[in-house]
Amino acid sequence: MIKIISHLWPNINNSPISHDEKKPNVLIIDLSTPNVVEIIGHACKTWGIFQVVNHGVSLELFDEVESQARWLFALPAEQKVKVVRSTSGATGYGTTRITPFFSKFMWHEGFTIMDSPLDHAKKLWPHDYQKRLAPHTDSLFLTILHQTNKKGLQILKKDQGWTSIAPVSNDALIVNVGDLLHILSNGEFPSVYHRVLVDQTKNRVSLAYFFGPQVDSMIVPLVSSEDNVGVVPKYRNVKVKEYLDLKDKHLEKVFSMIRI
Repeated sequence: MIKIISHLWPNINNSPISHDEKKPNVLIIDLSTPNVVEIIGHACKTWGIFQVVNHGVSLELFDEVESQARWLFALPAEQKVKVVRSTSGATGYGTTRITPFFSKFMWHEGFTIMDSPLDHAKKLWPHDYQKRLAPHTDSLFLTILHQTNKKGLQILKKDQGWTSIAPVSNDALIVNVGDLLHILSNGEFPSVYHRVLVDQTKNRVSLAYFFGPQVDSMIVPLVSSEDNVGVVPKYRNVKVKEYLDLKDKHLEKVFSMIRI
């Protein structure tokens, strides 16, 4: 998904909005570190979000994607509405799907591409392709975000309030835990509430990839291991489609609806 995001959220319930920079202890993880798996696990448990560097994606690619995104959003409105998303769908042009849950309209526009990138690539290059925003949580397993070197992302941390997550470098990626990983980990990896604040006079482009399973997959809390002796599931088993439908209707109340 590629977005320009430019809005002020109402609160988690009218919590004050501040552009002051608080420096959270969010981990910056070098993916070349030998014990990177353990470090990521710690980051998921303690924050639900972290930044990664040395990930292998070139700065030139980020710059090119941002350039193409700005070109896309600069198209005339009559061009963009040709691919407007349907009221029941997620793919296409439009505002974020959580908009109806909030009293303030979000100053935001985005293009969303659902399903497998491989499937889209095969349609674009069928012959020569080779395989090789109010506070909210993300719904799937993980979100990988590039902020194009502009601060704006804030996370809500218990006892610390809203804190800003500024990119540590132009090519840094932010990774945050989503709802399905929260359920799969039986709540060990929290899906983090986040929002976006921006400079009112400048556009902000963010590039986000949402990773998750097929909609007919069953999500089962992982409690059967040596480390989890005596631990019981906090959530019932739930299919991805059922969960997404529930969240589409009830938003932040969804966890209480599947809690055991």
